[in-house]
Amino acid sequence: MDHSIIFILSMMATCDYIETYFDINTDEEIPFDCDEDVYESGKCKFHLEGYLKEETKDDIIRLFSQKLDEVKEDEPLLCIGYILPSIPLLKNNEKEFKIPAYFAHAKFKLENLNLSHITFKKEISFYQTEFFNSTSLRASVFEGPVDFSYSQFHEESNSFESTKFKKTSDFSHSTLKNTNFEWASFSKAEFIECKFFDETIFENATFGDVYFKKAEFLGNTVFSESIFTATANFEDAKFLQFADFSKVHFNKKENITFNGNISNVSFADTDIKQINFGNRISWELIESSDDKEGKTDSVKKGKNNDFKTYEERLLEENDETKINLESIKNIYRDLRDNFDLNLRYDIAGKFFVREMELKRKYKEKRVEGRLITTKKPICHRILTLYWLYNILAQYGQSYYRPMYFAIPIIFIGTFFFWVECTEQEEIDLQEPCDDSLVSAFIRSLSSFIPFFTFTDTPSTIDYVLRLTLLPISGTFFIALKRRFERKLRH
Repeated sequence: MDHSIIFILSMMATCDYIETYFDINTDEEIPFDCDEDVYESGKCKFHLEGYLKEETKDDIIRLFSQKLDEVKEDEPLLCIGYILPSIPLLKNNEKEFKIPAYFAHAKFKLENLNLSHITFKKEISFYQTEFFNSTSLRASVFEGPVDFSYSQFHEESNSFESTKFKKTSDFSHSTLKNTNFEWASFSKAEFIECKFFDETIFENATFGDVYFKKAEFLGNTVFSESIFTATANFEDAKFLQFADFSKVHFNKKENITFNGNISNVSFADTDIKQINFGNRISWELIESSDDKEGKTDSVKKGKNNDFKTYEERLLEENDETKINLESIKNIYRDLRDNFDLNLRYDIAGKFFVREMELKRKYKEKRVEGRLITTKKPICHRILTLYWLYNILAQYGQSYYRPMYFAIPIIFIGTFFFWVECTEQEEIDLQEPCDDSLVSAFIRSLSSFIPFFTFTDTPSTIDYVLRLTLLPISGTFFIALKRRFERKLRH
């Protein structure tokens, strides 16, 4: 066949790339057949792996601009699976991108992608898109829905700072690295099973309905001073590094849900009295390891770490810190009130114990005009009334702990009273009394119960036993009183 005919036929052939994409408006799966001219190996220049290079970048941009010009206003821009550099979406001094655009399965390579300060009037899809370089959508506005689900941001610098998402924004199952959402605003956002590597910043962000269910925060995360105006779901979210929720404002606290391990979360200066902590909530310290593949291995460690906040662990690790001691106490008080309101009294009691332990172990001092939290000397932490109260009854939260101390003492007292009774019987030449052991036990037990009186002729043993059991008895009845008050409160 004539070579010229072959060339003409090849020019008439179209790219064999086939894929499906989701229509954001209808949520339907639509087939996509590329109609671009074949360049090599059955693929067009947009789909041919390896074609995009520094020397071919301008050619790709030219072809993309040509395609953009040909799209009618009522039709979407379909760039399914395209391999692109940073593309110019606007011309001259335009600020609005007025047509729908679908970049599903696309790859942005070669250079940083800059789509900042653009107002997207219609829906935009970056479904399962890969961003190989830094990406910036800073101060952009999405007036229609936007889909970043299953997308991957490979580079460790991505900015959505001051970006406005006025409709649904879906980041579910996506992978984000070192991403900045500071001052961003979301109408409805989904970050379900999203993985956040390195540092993630949502500082001063504003959320409508937002869902972080099963999201993984693998680096430090900042939500400080952000505002949640509606539902926020952190069900089974993993915070494997420090997560700062300080000074956060929850408008509808009853619609805020945390359920999982939050040992690395700080709620300093945040009102959490009425937010919802699920049945799987835990503050037990975890140790995690992760790699860039997103695999994590979390192992519980340490003793008596459950119910300790992140701030208290910092106090334990440092002799002096700038953390305000009163703010940590306030966190424990809010947590105690929260669980009290939800009738979860045992957990509420744990936070009361933690607050009392802070009072026992730490103090504040003023250094150069600033308050510094320091550990008390060991002699001030033990052999004190706080220490004794904790040993005897866990600050009035345990009614069974006093019994551990009281029962052996009562039996020892019973033994001494029985010996005393037996010796008295021998002196008076009386027959042994069958109930002398029972009488000795009742006499010993009366020393534990405050409103019981001594015998008619109390001995030294009676006084010693009562003085020994009095503080134990007092802590027992205080704890018992608290338990019944909680049961009868509602």
